[in-house]
Amino acid sequence: MEPFSPDHFTTHHLTAILEQAGIPFQDAGVWGALNDRPLEYVTVPGKVAYQAWQAVRAVVSPQSHPLILPCNCYPLGQVFPKASDPAILRAIDAAVGLDLQQWWSDRWGDYDFENEIDEFEADEWSELEPADASEGGGTIATEIPDFTLTRDQLNLSHRPVWLTLFPQIPAWQIPLYLQYGDWNDCPLPGEHAAILAHWHRYYGAELFGLDESTLELWVAEPPTTEIATLPLAKEQFAYCEDIVSQGTMTVARLAQTLYQCNHWYFWWD
Repeated sequence: MEPFSPDHFTTHHLTAILEQAGIPFQDAGVWGALNDRPLEYVTVPGKVAYQAWQAVRAVVSPQSHPLILPCNCYPLGQVFPKASDPAILRAIDAAVGLDLQQWWSDRWGDYDFENEIDEFEADEWSELEPADASEGGGTIATEIPDFTLTRDQLNLSHRPVWLTLFPQIPAWQIPLYLQYGDWNDCPLPGEHAAILAHWHRYYGAELFGLDESTLELWVAEPPTTEIATLPLAKEQFAYCEDIVSQGTMTVARLAQTLYQCNHWYFWWD
């Protein structure tokens, strides 16, 4: 399948890709505009959202990025700032200039990585083995379901979601345009952007989906050695403490889940 040209971007772009890939969908339309281009959406069942995301990602321009959102997460007709908008340019400059090493350290505070309190016994942890990676990577199945945005909270059925497409901006900049973050312990939009750019550079991580409290990444090049997982786990702990304090309980346990894991999941209550 040949990539679609951004110069011929139409409201039928996503549906054409899904039709050719044989992936079911429901309604489709335009929910907003960015840089004078339409932001499309198409509603897909959650159970095929990952396949739909991958189908779109495989054929669109490398500068365009699919994203999973809850239905009606943003109001229809929303017009986002242009890339040339001074506020966007300042936000990009700030994200690029963020000292992440200092940021990690500030977020860690006085956390003692060497003497973590491990509330899981060995036999309890053995019941929380990473899930089957057939849909995009293993996670702690009882704590962090694969691609949570594609499921309802009880996992009784797959809820519908929006598959959207952001044209002609790097994926790491999407939180800047959506002004995503800055509640509870959730990082600021520019901090999200800086961290996503960093993880894309080192792990090929791309934004897969987000909602009002969670953010999920698809990871093309996850750590393939156990020694490489701990530094990443420390970064993720700084980024989202809840995945440890309400999930794995220790950073060392989090590191175990990151080995060859293609799906990273974060939430901020």
